[in-house]
Amino acid sequence: MPDIPTQPSPSAMAFLNELLGRPRHEVPYLLLVVGHPAPGCRVRAITRKPLSGVTTFITS
Repeated sequence: MPDIPTQPSPSAMAFLNELLGRPRHEVPYLLLVVGHPAPGCRVRAITRKPLSGVTTFITS
């Protein structure tokens, strides 16, 4: 088996900061809430934002 040189995997967070042009002190994260409220749970009546209101598409 040939000796394959390896490189450490880049940090996903550092990669995103560089890609999005954000400073090093900012840490990207994602909070994704899924599912349905429990029976009897009180939930605020809200409307959905359009996709364009919550996303930014970066193209290169």
